[in-house]
Amino acid sequence: MFKKKFSNIKNLFIFLLLILLIIFFIYIIFNNLSKNMIGPLESFGSIGESAAFDITGYKKWTFPDSDGIWYTIKTSGYKMNFADTGMTVDSKKMSILFLYNCIEKSGAWRNIFHFTNDNQNANMDSRVPALWVKNDNTNTLHFPFSSDSNKNEVLETADSQMPFGIPALVGIVLEDNIARIYINGTLIIEKSFNNIHKRKDTTTFYIGDPWHESGILIKNFTLYDDALKSEDITNVFNALQPTNITNGQPGAAGTPGEKGPPGAKGAQGQPGILGLQGPSGIKGIKGDKGDTGPIGPQGPTSSIQMIDKL
Repeated sequence: MFKKKFSNIKNLFIFLLLILLIIFFIYIIFNNLSKNMIGPLESFGSIGESAAFDITGYKKWTFPDSDGIWYTIKTSGYKMNFADTGMTVDSKKMSILFLYNCIEKSGAWRNIFHFTNDNQNANMDSRVPALWVKNDNTNTLHFPFSSDSNKNEVLETADSQMPFGIPALVGIVLEDNIARIYINGTLIIEKSFNNIHKRKDTTTFYIGDPWHESGILIKNFTLYDDALKSEDITNVFNALQPTNITNGQPGAAGTPGEKGPPGAKGAQGQPGILGLQGPSGIKGIKGDKGDTGPIGPQGPTSSIQMIDKL
């Protein structure tokens, strides 16, 4: 009896343990899904997405892991020599475009990309340029770079310009000594500086540097070997809209089909209205004289002839 009761308790304990494990795994799965959700506008950029970043007249390089898919940036996630991208080194012109999504707040600096001439984080020419999400629980972009006046010149966006969990198109443009930031095709901030420093053939390029946290989502991260114009960035944004569907050109005329079978005989129509009498015809030509007719029977003898005979 005691063994049976003990066995029942043991089975109940195992059953409860299994229930707890199932609840734990459901929590883990749900938590991961919530962290990696793309937000209510996932359709943003889903139509002709990668092609939208092909801007005529510009050489470009696209981060392979983000080409058409959302990539979660990790600490020390990606590293390469900047010269290997095919972009021009020692140039004062460069542009960066990508889709961006920040899901949750954080009190830590979260790195997105980092170009460094000395493979360090905070010296002169350590940021040429770089981009972080600010460490104040907002969705503020922090864009530093070196100039002759300051090793850490900075442009920042306003937190209200990008709500959490909603994808946005971010554009960074360096043109000689002018720096610009665009959000969703609109110029947000522009400023001139005293000789913005360039990238070199030894520049290291990170997407998710080794010195900071990240967790930011990016898509179609693309470098351009020149300064994009405002209309270029606006055109990319417009091309990414889910409603931006245009009709194609009319197709060529098709081959004529075979002749179909005769249709059924139609119903008889109503009688037509009687027409007016036509004019008399032309008198015909007189015909030839007919043949002599047969001799008729002899008539009765007249009374005069009878008297003569008497």
